[in-house]
Amino acid sequence: MCARSRIDLYCKAAARVMREVDGPVVFLHPNMGDDQITEELIAWRGRPPTGAELDAVARANLFPVTRLTPGAVASLDGHNREVVCGLPNERLACRIDHLRFNLRNQPRAPEDGAVYSVFGPQHGQNFFLPLP
Repeated sequence: MCARSRIDLYCKAAARVMREVDGPVVFLHPNMGDDQITEELIAWRGRPPTGAELDAVARANLFPVTRLTPGAVASLDGHNREVVCGLPNERLACRIDHLRFNLRNQPRAPEDGAVYSVFGPQHGQNFFLPLP
């Protein structure tokens, strides 16, 4: 998914951060186009974010686990989140805070980690922001 992109700042930051991680990771990727993701990142800072700011966003959306399952999970930036599954009217959907993802995207080889396409709110970011 990220390999196709030429301009996605989010994917480029995630690739940099993942090089620092030993073992599998789960990456939450917005179900949006590269331009929309970049626009949301610029809107977050009111300007194009720096490399360090982008890396911080990537750490907030990367989890050192093989896949997401119900219960507590901590992102690479140390933020503890709760995965909730079995959402009403969405048997295969789960959520972490305001972001939803589909369990149909479970990894084939879980030891490799996973990428989940997430669906966010009508307004606001479709990814997690770093801790202040």
